[in-house]
Amino acid sequence: MAYDGTNNLIPVTQRSKDEAKEMSRKGGINSGKARRNKAMLKDCLQILMEKKYLDEKTGKKITGAELLSIDLFEKAIKETDTAKKARAFEVLRDTSGQKPVDKVEQTNTNITIDFGDIEDAY
Repeated sequence: MAYDGTNNLIPVTQRSKDEAKEMSRKGGINSGKARRNKAMLKDCLQILMEKKYLDEKTGKKITGAELLSIDLFEKAIKETDTAKKARAFEVLRDTSGQKPVDKVEQTNTNITIDFGDIEDAY
């Protein structure tokens, strides 16, 4: 039997209230750290995307987002692998705001149930 790492786990329901409370507290602290790190990464990427860079091909200053878009577009055009080219197309399409909306068709069905004379049942 392969070792799956769950043999020594104790469910929270079998722990004392103090242990469960301490584990929840630690989980909350770590969750907060993860949220702060994610927010910091988002802010850093936003700064880099808005920053102006010198485009070596044109000599003009363009934003990081524009530079990445151009680079991805050029790589997609040169790509020979159809799957990679399709994925690059999807990224460009979705980023440009042209992502198709997934719609689920909803139909209403009316059902009529005849209970007869309900008063007789009671």
